[in-house]
Amino acid sequence: MTETITERALLAAIIANPDDDQPRLAYADWLEENGQTERAEFIRVQIELANATSGRSHRVWSNEKTLDQAVRAASIFTEHGERWFGKFATITPPNAREANGQWWIVERGFISEIRCTEEQWVGGECERCEGRGQVQFHDGQPITPRSGNPFVVQCPACHGTGHIVGIGQRIAQTHPVERVVTEKRPWKLMSDDWIWWLDDGSTDDIPSSVRRELHGHIKTPRIDQFGYWKSFESEQAALDAYSRAAIEWARRPQTVTATFHYAGELQPMPMDDIENETDT
Repeated sequence: MTETITERALLAAIIANPDDDQPRLAYADWLEENGQTERAEFIRVQIELANATSGRSHRVWSNEKTLDQAVRAASIFTEHGERWFGKFATITPPNAREANGQWWIVERGFISEIRCTEEQWVGGECERCEGRGQVQFHDGQPITPRSGNPFVVQCPACHGTGHIVGIGQRIAQTHPVERVVTEKRPWKLMSDDWIWWLDDGSTDDIPSSVRRELHGHIKTPRIDQFGYWKSFESEQAALDAYSRAAIEWARRPQTVTATFHYAGELQPMPMDDIENETDT
Protein backbone atom coordinates (compact mmCIF):
# COMPACT_ATOMS: atom_id res chain seq x y z
CA MET A 1 0.00 0.00 0.00
CA THR A 2 1.34 3.42 -0.96
CA GLU A 3 1.18 5.88 1.88
CA THR A 4 -0.86 9.03 1.15
CA ILE A 5 -0.65 12.53 2.59
CA THR A 6 -3.82 11.81 4.58
CA GLU A 7 -2.37 8.63 6.04
CA ARG A 8 0.88 10.35 6.98
CA ALA A 9 -1.09 13.04 8.80
CA LEU A 10 -3.13 10.44 10.68
CA LEU A 11 -0.01 8.51 11.70
CA ALA A 12 1.69 11.74 12.79
CA ALA A 13 -1.30 12.54 15.03
CA ILE A 14 -1.12 9.06 16.59
CA ILE A 15 2.61 9.41 17.29
CA ALA A 16 2.14 12.91 18.74
CA ASN A 17 -0.69 11.77 21.02
CA PRO A 18 0.12 8.17 22.05
CA ASP A 19 -2.31 8.17 25.01
CA ASP A 20 -5.29 9.43 22.99
CA ASP A 21 -7.54 6.83 21.36
CA GLN A 22 -9.22 9.29 18.99
CA PRO A 23 -6.38 9.57 16.43
CA ARG A 24 -6.16 5.76 16.34
CA LEU A 25 -9.90 5.45 15.81
CA ALA A 26 -9.75 8.10 13.08
CA TYR A 27 -7.04 6.06 11.38
CA ALA A 28 -9.20 2.93 11.73
CA ASP A 29 -12.05 4.79 9.98
CA TRP A 30 -9.67 5.79 7.19
CA LEU A 31 -8.48 2.20 6.82
CA GLU A 32 -12.04 0.94 6.56
CA GLU A 33 -12.90 3.58 3.97
CA ASN A 34 -9.92 2.37 1.95
CA GLY A 35 -10.83 -1.33 2.03
CA GLN A 36 -8.66 -2.46 4.95
CA THR A 37 -11.50 -3.61 7.16
CA GLU A 38 -9.58 -6.23 9.17
CA ARG A 39 -6.77 -3.82 10.05
CA ALA A 40 -9.41 -1.30 11.14
CA GLU A 41 -11.22 -3.91 13.19
CA PHE A 42 -7.99 -5.01 14.85
CA ILE A 43 -7.25 -1.45 16.02
CA ARG A 44 -10.76 -0.98 17.39
CA VAL A 45 -10.84 -4.33 19.17
CA GLN A 46 -7.44 -3.79 20.77
CA ILE A 47 -8.49 -0.34 21.97
CA GLU A 48 -11.68 -1.77 23.49
CA LEU A 49 -9.64 -4.49 25.18
CA ALA A 50 -7.13 -2.00 26.53
CA ASN A 51 -9.87 0.17 28.01
CA ALA A 52 -11.63 -2.86 29.50
CA THR A 53 -8.46 -4.20 31.11
CA SER A 54 -6.99 -1.03 32.61
CA GLY A 55 -4.82 -0.15 29.64
CA ARG A 56 -3.13 -3.47 28.91
CA SER A 57 -4.82 -5.65 26.33
CA HIS A 58 -2.78 -8.72 27.37
CA ARG A 59 -4.13 -8.87 30.94
CA VAL A 60 -6.61 -11.50 32.13
CA TRP A 61 -10.08 -10.71 30.81
CA SER A 62 -12.88 -10.46 33.33
CA ASN A 63 -16.01 -11.18 31.29
CA GLU A 64 -17.32 -12.98 28.24
CA LYS A 65 -17.32 -9.89 26.03
CA THR A 66 -13.68 -9.09 26.58
CA LEU A 67 -12.80 -12.75 26.14
CA ASP A 68 -14.56 -12.77 22.76
CA GLN A 69 -12.72 -9.58 21.80
CA ALA A 70 -9.41 -11.10 22.82
CA VAL A 71 -10.08 -14.21 20.74
CA ARG A 72 -11.03 -12.06 17.75
CA ALA A 73 -7.93 -9.87 18.10
CA ALA A 74 -5.72 -12.96 18.35
CA SER A 75 -7.38 -14.48 15.29
CA ILE A 76 -6.82 -11.36 13.19
CA PHE A 77 -3.26 -10.99 14.44
CA THR A 78 -2.43 -14.63 13.69
CA GLU A 79 -3.59 -14.18 10.10
CA HIS A 80 -2.19 -10.71 9.36
CA GLY A 81 0.17 -9.71 12.18
CA GLU A 82 3.46 -10.59 10.50
CA ARG A 83 2.50 -8.77 7.30
CA TRP A 84 1.35 -5.67 9.18
CA PHE A 85 4.00 -5.43 11.87
CA GLY A 86 6.86 -7.83 11.09
CA LYS A 87 7.86 -11.30 12.20
CA PHE A 88 8.97 -10.21 15.69
CA ALA A 89 5.64 -8.61 16.61
CA THR A 90 3.51 -10.08 19.38
CA ILE A 91 0.33 -9.17 21.22
CA THR A 92 1.44 -11.19 24.25
CA PRO A 93 4.70 -10.09 25.92
CA PRO A 94 7.16 -12.97 26.34
CA ASN A 95 7.93 -14.25 29.79
CA ALA A 96 11.26 -13.56 31.46
CA ARG A 97 12.82 -16.69 29.98
CA GLU A 98 12.02 -15.56 26.44
CA ALA A 99 12.65 -11.85 26.92
CA ASN A 100 16.26 -11.87 25.70
CA GLY A 101 15.23 -12.20 22.06
CA GLN A 102 13.93 -9.53 19.72
CA TRP A 103 10.24 -8.72 20.09
CA TRP A 104 7.85 -5.89 19.34
CA ILE A 105 4.77 -5.41 21.54
CA VAL A 106 1.57 -4.46 19.69
CA GLU A 107 -1.00 -2.62 21.80
CA ARG A 108 -4.06 -0.59 20.81
CA GLY A 109 -3.38 -1.45 17.20
CA PHE A 110 0.25 -0.29 16.95
CA ILE A 111 3.76 -1.20 18.08
CA SER A 112 4.34 0.37 21.49
CA GLU A 113 7.48 -1.30 22.83
CA ILE A 114 10.60 -2.73 21.24
CA ARG A 115 13.25 -5.09 22.60
CA CYS A 116 16.26 -5.58 20.35
CA THR A 117 20.01 -4.97 20.30
CA GLU A 118 21.38 -1.48 19.87
CA GLU A 119 22.80 -2.49 16.50
CA GLN A 120 19.43 -3.80 15.35
CA TRP A 121 17.84 -0.48 16.32
CA VAL A 122 20.49 1.82 14.82
CA GLY A 123 21.96 -0.38 12.09
CA GLY A 124 25.50 -1.39 11.37
CA GLU A 125 27.85 -3.53 9.35
CA CYS A 126 26.21 -6.43 7.53
CA GLU A 127 27.24 -9.64 9.27
CA ARG A 128 26.65 -11.85 6.24
CA CYS A 129 29.21 -10.12 4.01
CA GLU A 130 31.22 -8.55 6.86
CA GLY A 131 30.68 -5.10 5.37
CA ARG A 132 32.13 -5.97 1.95
CA GLY A 133 28.84 -5.79 0.06
CA GLN A 134 29.62 -9.05 -1.76
CA VAL A 135 29.50 -12.76 -1.00
CA GLN A 136 30.90 -15.73 -2.82
CA PHE A 137 29.07 -18.88 -3.72
CA HIS A 138 30.47 -22.39 -3.55
CA ASP A 139 28.33 -25.26 -4.82
CA GLY A 140 25.34 -22.99 -4.61
CA GLN A 141 25.90 -22.09 -0.96
CA PRO A 142 26.89 -18.56 0.16
CA ILE A 143 30.12 -18.34 2.13
CA THR A 144 32.22 -15.55 3.59
CA PRO A 145 34.27 -13.83 0.85
CA ARG A 146 37.70 -15.28 0.10
CA SER A 147 40.26 -13.90 -2.30
CA GLY A 148 40.61 -15.79 -5.56
CA ASN A 149 37.04 -17.16 -5.73
CA PRO A 150 35.54 -16.02 -9.05
CA PHE A 151 31.91 -16.55 -8.02
CA VAL A 152 31.34 -13.19 -6.39
CA VAL A 153 27.82 -11.77 -6.21
CA GLN A 154 26.07 -8.87 -4.52
CA CYS A 155 25.20 -9.65 -0.92
CA PRO A 156 21.46 -10.43 -0.76
CA ALA A 157 21.19 -9.35 2.88
CA CYS A 158 22.39 -5.75 2.44
CA HIS A 159 21.95 -5.49 -1.36
CA GLY A 160 25.58 -4.63 -1.86
CA THR A 161 25.77 -1.76 0.61
CA GLY A 162 27.70 -3.61 3.30
CA HIS A 163 25.38 -1.99 5.81
CA ILE A 164 22.13 -3.03 7.44
CA VAL A 165 19.82 -0.12 8.19
CA GLY A 166 18.34 -0.45 11.66
CA ILE A 167 14.69 -1.01 12.44
CA GLY A 168 14.46 2.16 14.54
CA GLN A 169 13.67 4.65 11.79
CA ARG A 170 11.18 2.39 10.07
CA ILE A 171 9.18 1.65 13.21
CA ALA A 172 9.42 4.85 15.25
CA GLN A 173 8.29 7.01 12.34
CA THR A 174 5.13 4.98 11.72
CA HIS A 175 4.24 3.68 15.20
CA PRO A 176 3.75 5.39 18.60
CA VAL A 177 6.68 3.56 20.18
CA GLU A 178 7.02 4.57 23.82
CA ARG A 179 9.74 2.22 25.02
CA VAL A 180 12.96 0.81 23.58
CA VAL A 181 14.96 -1.76 25.53
CA THR A 182 18.34 -3.04 24.30
CA GLU A 183 21.17 -5.06 25.80
CA LYS A 184 22.78 -1.86 27.10
CA ARG A 185 22.90 -1.22 30.85
CA PRO A 186 24.26 1.85 32.71
CA TRP A 187 27.34 1.53 34.87
CA LYS A 188 27.08 2.21 38.60
CA LEU A 189 29.83 4.36 40.07
CA MET A 190 31.03 4.27 43.68
CA SER A 191 29.18 7.55 44.14
CA ASP A 192 25.95 5.65 43.38
CA ASP A 193 25.52 7.55 40.12
CA TRP A 194 24.61 5.61 36.99
CA ILE A 195 26.35 6.59 33.77
CA TRP A 196 26.33 6.04 30.03
CA TRP A 197 29.69 6.14 28.23
CA LEU A 198 30.23 7.37 24.69
CA ASP A 199 31.35 4.48 22.50
CA ASP A 200 34.58 5.70 20.88
CA GLY A 201 35.07 2.52 18.89
CA SER A 202 37.11 0.71 21.53
CA THR A 203 34.38 0.20 24.11
CA ASP A 204 31.53 -1.25 22.02
CA ASP A 205 31.59 -4.49 24.03
CA ILE A 206 30.91 -2.68 27.32
CA PRO A 207 27.19 -2.75 28.28
CA SER A 208 27.25 0.90 29.43
CA SER A 209 28.91 2.10 26.21
CA VAL A 210 26.41 3.79 23.89
CA ARG A 211 26.84 4.40 20.18
CA ARG A 212 27.48 8.01 19.16
CA GLU A 213 24.16 8.20 17.30
CA LEU A 214 22.18 7.67 20.51
CA HIS A 215 24.60 9.16 23.06
CA GLY A 216 24.07 12.63 21.65
CA HIS A 217 20.32 12.38 22.29
CA ILE A 218 20.59 11.30 25.94
CA LYS A 219 19.40 14.27 27.98
CA THR A 220 20.85 15.09 31.42
CA PRO A 221 22.51 18.15 33.01
CA ARG A 222 25.12 15.88 34.56
CA ILE A 223 27.79 15.57 31.86
CA ASP A 224 31.57 15.41 32.23
CA GLN A 225 33.60 18.26 30.77
CA PHE A 226 34.58 16.27 27.70
CA GLY A 227 31.08 14.94 27.03
CA TYR A 228 32.11 11.28 27.26
CA TRP A 229 29.78 10.21 30.07
CA LYS A 230 26.29 11.21 31.18
CA SER A 231 25.19 10.60 34.75
CA PHE A 232 21.86 9.83 36.44
CA GLU A 233 20.71 9.40 40.04
CA SER A 234 19.20 5.94 39.47
CA GLU A 235 19.42 3.02 37.09
CA GLN A 236 15.79 3.45 36.03
CA ALA A 237 16.33 7.14 35.24
CA ALA A 238 19.30 6.20 33.06
CA LEU A 239 17.32 3.48 31.25
CA ASP A 240 14.39 5.85 30.70
CA ALA A 241 16.70 8.49 29.24
CA TYR A 242 18.28 5.90 26.94
CA SER A 243 14.86 4.79 25.71
CA ARG A 244 13.80 8.37 24.99
CA ALA A 245 17.10 8.99 23.19
CA ALA A 246 16.64 5.93 20.97
CA ILE A 247 13.16 7.07 19.95
CA GLU A 248 14.20 10.70 19.46
CA TRP A 249 17.11 9.64 17.26
CA ALA A 250 14.86 7.45 15.13
CA ARG A 251 12.31 10.25 14.64
CA ARG A 252 14.76 13.03 13.86
CA PRO A 253 14.29 14.86 10.53
CA GLN A 254 16.36 13.11 7.90
CA THR A 255 16.64 11.94 4.36
CA VAL A 256 16.65 8.17 4.10
CA THR A 257 16.63 5.51 1.44
CA ALA A 258 13.30 4.48 0.00
CA THR A 259 13.77 0.88 1.11
CA PHE A 260 15.00 -0.49 4.42
CA HIS A 261 16.95 -3.74 4.37
CA TYR A 262 16.95 -5.59 7.66
CA ALA A 263 16.98 -9.18 8.75
CA GLY A 264 17.62 -10.11 5.12
CA GLU A 265 14.21 -8.83 4.05
CA LEU A 266 12.89 -5.91 2.03
CA GLN A 267 10.58 -3.57 3.90
CA PRO A 268 9.12 -0.60 2.00
CA MET A 269 9.78 2.74 3.66
CA PRO A 270 6.48 4.61 4.02
CA MET A 271 7.82 7.93 2.74
CA ASP A 272 7.72 9.53 -0.69
CA ASP A 273 10.37 11.44 -2.65
CA ILE A 274 13.30 9.86 -0.86
CA GLU A 275 16.64 9.61 -2.58
CA ASN A 276 19.66 9.28 -0.36
CA GLU A 277 20.58 7.84 3.00
CA THR A 278 22.38 10.01 5.51
CA ASP A 279 24.37 8.93 8.50
CA THR A 280 23.41 10.28 11.90
